[in-house]
Amino acid sequence: MNVGTKYYSNDGINFYTDYKLTAKAGTSYNYYQFLPMRTKTSISASAINGFLKSMRNDYSSSVINDKGDTFISLGDTYGCNAALIFALACQESAYGTSGYATSRYNLFGWNAFDDSPDDASYFSSVDVGIKEQMGRNLRKFADYTDSRYNGTYVGSKGSGFNLKYAADPYWGLKIAAIYYNLDKYANGNNGNLTDHNSYTLGLITTFGATIYSDAACTSALCTANYNSSRQQDNIVVLKEKTGNAYKIQFSNPISNGSVIADEEGVIGYSWSQSVAYIKCSDVQVLFNKSVTSTDLPHESIINVNSVKYNGTNLTIKGIGAITNLDFTNASEVSHTITLVDMNDSTKTYTFDAGKYDTNGFSMNDGFDYKYCGFETTIDLSTLNLSSYVVNLTTTCGSISKTTTLRTTDTDFRSLATSDSTRKYRFSANQSYSYRVEIDVLNTPIDYATIEKPSKRSSLIEYTTPTFSETDNTINFSGYAMVYYLNYYDAVADRYTLYLVDNTTGTYKEIALTNVQIDEVIKSQISSVYDINYIGFSGTINLDELSSGDYTLVLGVKTSDSSVNYVDYLEFVAEGRTMPSKTTTTNKYEFHVSDVRNRLMLKISEVS
Repeated sequence: MNVGTKYYSNDGINFYTDYKLTAKAGTSYNYYQFLPMRTKTSISASAINGFLKSMRNDYSSSVINDKGDTFISLGDTYGCNAALIFALACQESAYGTSGYATSRYNLFGWNAFDDSPDDASYFSSVDVGIKEQMGRNLRKFADYTDSRYNGTYVGSKGSGFNLKYAADPYWGLKIAAIYYNLDKYANGNNGNLTDHNSYTLGLITTFGATIYSDAACTSALCTANYNSSRQQDNIVVLKEKTGNAYKIQFSNPISNGSVIADEEGVIGYSWSQSVAYIKCSDVQVLFNKSVTSTDLPHESIINVNSVKYNGTNLTIKGIGAITNLDFTNASEVSHTITLVDMNDSTKTYTFDAGKYDTNGFSMNDGFDYKYCGFETTIDLSTLNLSSYVVNLTTTCGSISKTTTLRTTDTDFRSLATSDSTRKYRFSANQSYSYRVEIDVLNTPIDYATIEKPSKRSSLIEYTTPTFSETDNTINFSGYAMVYYLNYYDAVADRYTLYLVDNTTGTYKEIALTNVQIDEVIKSQISSVYDINYIGFSGTINLDELSSGDYTLVLGVKTSDSSVNYVDYLEFVAEGRTMPSKTTTTNKYEFHVSDVRNRLMLKISEVS
């Protein structure tokens, strides 16, 4: 462009020297506006925090003040460019100072529609709101099977999130401007930029071009066209060139070779596994950093193939490999399973996981993954009472990788067994990116009786418990439901509250009253099923409890025709202020457990 010349554009991409848009001067894409969210920022957390302070004199009242570390750590986990999502939060929440941001921790205008802004969602904390945005909300916009999918960048009214996220046609450009100013600030406004042009971006020039799962472009994954007939641009991250194809960072999470689509819940993102390929002939390079790679990364590949109980013996089989290594020499390959105690990470159990097969698998990347199977059997009766995260360590030659075992296989979402004194539960926790967990419990609850219409995690929400001012009781209320069922009327035994001391095995069982929820909650859930009576209410009589540390578990019973369903739900206390009370004899205090942030009630004698 020439200084002093006036240019015209109706899309911010194609520019003309006349207002009738007939004399085209050229085409230019705004890097920040069309940078896919499946990228990582190199801007530091301290720079993000400093930028907020430089933009707002009232920064101390912002709910995202000093939250740079949160944006970056959650961005790494859920596959989002932290600087981009921070800029989006600044745009939507007036830099974290808007009413919805401060009263509802809603930083992104979620469900604040133009004609009904007060429908804006509530979140229990700032961190939860950011996590939901990255791991659920924007993941839906980046899901190529979703009707809202129009690219994974903020974009414009031609493509990107802006197409259906916001009514403002300049929404994407405003977010890009904040990101640009943040990048300038991170370099002391000295004219240099950190993130700009740090990725090679490619414009897919063939409408309907095929995206492949292999570098040879023989196995089709999906097509590159979007759902909207208005789609003009499709921009992807080009990681490296392999033969006649580019490896690209894929929009959907990919786990163990399977694309995750249409999943509820917060889903993590594996940067190394979530890749695909496109033919070079279908792509025009827009921003060229480098499209060749000389330093091949080594990332873990994991998969759970089978889980079986035999009495209290738990056998897990699966795949453990490391990218860009040949697993052809059995003597150089080993696998180890480690159980890490959630209450105390220094306490662990380690089991040899051997090598149970030689069939391997193919990544179509030129490496041989032959000896990569693992198998281990754990005698659960030898474990201490606690809850454990399961880690897998795979070694090939001099390279070792340890990663948390995860599985999206619905057959392994929740399995349970028991002996005469204890209950054992194997589960893939949806709230923690389907990480594998093992619970060893001294509890009356039989998790083996859980039966639901689907593997989807049930819904539970509650009002922070309050201590009564007139007697020694606690008021407790909320709502919960097993999905895909109707709740037409109140049922006497629908909800039961269990207070379980998992150390001693003592517990208190409290029948709750089934109540009707209000219209605001119904509209927020927006279910096609009848959910009028998913509310519960009741009181906990503290005089009936002895000293101990109690886990609160909600039992949900319901039916559909002749089928009876049951689920047991933990109360998550993340981001809440915990109430307490002290009498002349006892101290009662709610607190958050290190185990899945679950709600606990501790009762101790006053000395």
